[in-house]
Order: sequence, then C-alpha cells, then structure tokens
Amino acid sequence: MSWSPTAAADTAPPDIVVTALKLNEAFGDRSGLSLDRVPQSVQVVTREDVITQGARSIGDALLQVPSANGGVTRIAPFQSFVVSLRGFPADQMRNGVRQRGYEDVDPSALSNVERIEVLKGPSSVLFGESAVGGIVSIITKRPQPQWAAELSLTGGSYGERRGTFDLTGPVVAGGALSFRATGEIERSDTFFDFVDLDRTDLAFSLAATPIESVSGHLVVEWQDRDTVGNPGLPAVGTVLSNGIAPIPRRRNLNEPGVALLKLQAPLVQAWADIALAPAWSITPRLSYNRVESDIIRTGILSLQPDLRTIQRFAFASREVSDSLVAQIDVHGSVRIGGTSHRLLIGAEWARDTQSFRQDRPASVTPIDVIAPVYGTLAPPPYPTLFSVRTRLREQAGYIQDVATINDALELVFGLRYSSYDTLLRSFDDRDPSGFHALTWQAGGTFRLGGGVSLFGGYNTGFDVDAVVGSRSADGKQFDPQRSGQAELGLRVTASTFTASASLFDIRRTNVLTEDPLNPGFALQAGTQRVRGVEAEARWQPSPAWSLQGGYAHLRSRILRSNDGNMGEEIADVPRNRANLRVQFTPALLRGRLTLRSRVNHVGSRLLSNIGAPVAPGLLASDVRLSSYTIFGFGMGLDLGFARVDADLSNAFDRRYFVRGGAPQNLYPGEPRLFSVRVTKAL
Repeated sequence: MSWSPTAAADTAPPDIVVTALKLNEAFGDRSGLSLDRVPQSVQVVTREDVITQGARSIGDALLQVPSANGGVTRIAPFQSFVVSLRGFPADQMRNGVRQRGYEDVDPSALSNVERIEVLKGPSSVLFGESAVGGIVSIITKRPQPQWAAELSLTGGSYGERRGTFDLTGPVVAGGALSFRATGEIERSDTFFDFVDLDRTDLAFSLAATPIESVSGHLVVEWQDRDTVGNPGLPAVGTVLSNGIAPIPRRRNLNEPGVALLKLQAPLVQAWADIALAPAWSITPRLSYNRVESDIIRTGILSLQPDLRTIQRFAFASREVSDSLVAQIDVHGSVRIGGTSHRLLIGAEWARDTQSFRQDRPASVTPIDVIAPVYGTLAPPPYPTLFSVRTRLREQAGYIQDVATINDALELVFGLRYSSYDTLLRSFDDRDPSGFHALTWQAGGTFRLGGGVSLFGGYNTGFDVDAVVGSRSADGKQFDPQRSGQAELGLRVTASTFTASASLFDIRRTNVLTEDPLNPGFALQAGTQRVRGVEAEARWQPSPAWSLQGGYAHLRSRILRSNDGNMGEEIADVPRNRANLRVQFTPALLRGRLTLRSRVNHVGSRLLSNIGAPVAPGLLASDVRLSSYTIFGFGMGLDLGFARVDADLSNAFDRRYFVRGGAPQNLYPGEPRLFSVRVTKAL
C-alpha cells in the first residue's frame, strides 16, 4: 500500500499438561464457583504457560487467549490502554481487587504471578466497576509450608539482562505461618533508540493459620520502572508508503537526555477467611496501592506535505494516586425445599484520590522521521499549565446466589448496587457530583454427562472512568457507561482434553458522542456492539505431545453515534484472531528435552474511528492496519542441576505495527528476539 497527497485529493483506514489445570478449583478468591461451573467464558494462563511461551509481559501472556489484544510492546509507555477482550477494553484485578493505575507501573512484572484468570465479558456483580471486554485477574504466588528456593538468570537480544528469585518456607513449624519472597531486577537495553529499561519488582507475602477456623494472608509488593517514553510512529512510513523510505522500527521521536518515564508503586493487600459455623464464613479484605509517575515526553501530530517532517508537542507531568479498597464477604449455605443455595453477601467501600500537574515546556520543533535531529527540547523546570485533584468514593452492596437444582443443573443469580460521589478540584474551583449503578447477572451450567456441559447467561457491567469529571451542555454529570453480554457456550472436560466454545453478543451503551446542538459538548447517545464466536482447547494426545490453541471471530459495529462513523466497525477489532502452541517431549535424553513452537494470527483492522489528520488529505479513520502472523520457537532442557529455557519470538522478523493510545501513533511489534533463561532450584 502507498499514500500520496495527490491521490488523497482525488479520492478524499515442568511441561504443560492438560491435567495441570484443576478445573474443580475456584475461579479467583471470591466467586465460590469452580472453573468448570462459571456460567461465562473463562480461561487460565498458568505460571508454566508464561515461562514456556517466553512471555515478557502481561500482554505477551494474553497471546494464548483468542479474543485478547495484548496491546503494545512492554517498552512502550503504557500497555493497558490498548489491552482488550472481545473487542472492548479489559480491566486488571489483583487477587480479586481492582488496582487503579497499578497495572501500568510495570507490565513486565511477572515474578510474583501464579496464574492469570481471564473472565470474558462484563461482570460487575462481584468485581464492581469493570471494563466491557472482561477481567484479567492476576493471582499472586502463595507461601508454601515446605522450604523451596529458585534463582533464574535471563539474557537475550538487545542487551536483555534479568535476574529473578523465589524463596518460600515455614516461619513456624507445622505450617501455622509461612512466607514467600519473590523479585526480579532487570537492566536491559531495548530495540528502541536510546531507550534502556530499568525495572525492580519485589514482593513478600505471609500465610497464617493460627487456629483451624482462621487463615490469613498478607501481600506486599513494590514495583519500579525507570525508562524513556516513545511517542510512536506515524501511519505514513510504516503501514503506508511515504515514497521515500520505511521508518525504522527502532526510531524514537522523543528527545534523548530530557525525556523521562519513571513510575513506582507500593501495594499492600490483606485478607482473612474466618469460619463462623460449618456452613458459614466471613472474609474481610483490605487493599491499598499508591502510584507515582514523572513523565517528560513529546507526542506526534500530523505529517507535513513532504511526508517526512512531523509536528510534535511536548509536555511534562507529575501524578500521584492513592487507592484504598475495603471489602467484607459472607459466604454461607442454606437449603430451601429441595434446592441448595450457596450465598455470598458482601459490601465494599473504596476511596481513590489523584493529584495531577501538567507543565508546559517551551515549544518543540518538528522532526524528520527519516533522519531525525534531536536537541530542541529544553530541560526542566517548566511553567505549570494546570493542576487538578480528584476524589472518587464508592459504597456498594452485592449478593450472589448459586442454586443447585440437581446434580446436573446449577443456576447463578447476582445483584449489585454501587453509589459514587466525586470531587474535582482545579486551582480554586470545586466540582462535586455523584451517580449510581445497578448491575445484575443471571446464568447457569447444565451437565450433559461425560464431562460435557452447557453454560450461558447474561451479565452486566458499568465503567465510570470514561465519564468522571465530564459534563453535558447543561452541566449535568454523565452516568456510567453500561454494558451487557449474552452468551451461550459448550464446555468439555476430560483427563487429556479440555475445551470451550461460545457465541456471544456484547453491547456498550451510554457512549459519549457529539452533541449536534452544542458543538464542543457530548451526549450519552452512543451504542457499540461486538458479536462473535470464541473457542479454545488444550489437548494431550500422548505423553510426548501437548497442544493448545484457539480462534475468535469478532463482528463489531457502531450502532449509534453522532460522530459520522455510525455503521463502521469498531477500531482495532480484527475480525479474526487465532493461536496455536505445540510442545513435543521426545524420548531422547529420557524426556528431559522439550521442543516448542507457536503461531499467532491477527486480522486486519481499522486504525481509528476518529477523523484526526495524520497526513495531508489523510485521516486516521481512513487507515487500516494489515493482518500479520508471527511464529515462535523454543526449547526446555532439564540438566538435573538446572533447567534451561530458550525462546525465539517473531522468528521470521515480521514487520508489523499496532495501534497506540492515540489515533496518530502506531507502535512497532517487537522484532525477532532471542533469550535464554537458566533456572536453578536451591
């Protein structure tokens, strides 16, 4: 494909085995439902999956989820902004609690992750405010009562250097108190120009059982990322030809020596499970995290007519956010007539505060994307452009009833009421507001026998992030965005084979769109929809072979909009996504060697639904991103005294680009990367 201004004027977008997945275990720490009885599509990425697929970030780990968009490279400024499930944004939880901003401190922080549970579609009853596409629920590693220690060293392409440790054992004999300490330190170069990646992730956890009826957990984490941001690249010169030369993937249009991206965050979580009676228990839970970020960077706008000089802007910001969440869940069982009811009754209180200051540096000059010349951005200090403080408080109550009708049929009903009040302060101005949300869930599973079951239901959700601080033309606070998913699926569970497939329809309403009577203001009149089918499976046909794969077909559409894009597909939602991973353990070396291969395919998709200019005569909504297929290969070798894992990602060095956080910028997919991880059990 190519682009020219003239043409625009004429035409004006240990080895994986299936049995390692214990489907009778509960989903998350709160649901009370085993994985095979959740009336909604759910997929689990295990710790072993993370290692064997060479994942370097949460986004990489999600590549085995068919409908998931893992977002941009881990060395881009923020990964979570474009992480999605089934065509809509996804939220990240940690041990069942939402962490505002914490997911973007270090997307590479995997050293304390035990598994990742992916719940597809909205589910607000237990998790509260959650994104439309679903939930990426991270479960951290738990202390063990037996001594164990592990040390790993990783080296690879572009100066990748990482060290990881994991130590666990008893504090008190007999298992009454155990601890676990994990961590990872990385000091790497990267494939981006003048971007180094310095990361430090540390975690400490305790598990206590002082008496048989009480167990407690404490998790303390620290994440720190110190690097340089990258504003991305324009569409012309990457996915469209500029008639001059392709822009190198490594190109960074930020300003070296001045640019800064530094984030750090502590996290503390504590909860206890207290048995009150044979059929009743109570779980209080507390979670706190703080995120501090300091950023100096440039952004890109539209290319000039020569198609090699691009306009830039510059900004500096300082942000501090604090999030405190308190929950209390009461679990119990009652029998009414011939039906058993497992109840969960809970309440939640949350307080989020944020202070944000943006400074305006002196203007930064345009830059030549083919032969850049740097040094036009002065170092700080800069004059303050604006400063704002926000406060968001939530009070919520919820109830879930799991009704076992008979050995085959189980029904799930849930209801949640959430009330919010907000306060926005900008200099001397105060802007208080409030809103509420009522969400519900109804679904069930029906066991057909032989490990086969049907599942389905309707789940609702809401999202306040898109509307906090926003007002209509008459000054009224917008309501939360709403979402709902109808789903019907089939699940198969056998000793060497597990699979699920489902049909779904997700709709997002209350979407902000242009107010035609009041230019510059918005209305909540937009509606978007994604319909599709998603299937995933794991199969171990023999002790030597293991396969995992999936496919998602998504049909997206903007149903209502005043922005001139009604009827369009939703941006960055490919119609087809697929993945396949194969492992083979030959008899050679007595089964100590494992060979691995994988492939991921992403179909073409629209860059943006916004008509922002990206070049003379070219809008972002005119650009389509090409489909791509990437291959990876790896091996694992048990030497007895150590384990070696080697991985080659994007083996054929496919050049492809993904959407960034704004319609004007694209990020390159990672080039061919090779790494070797050596793990020693101590």
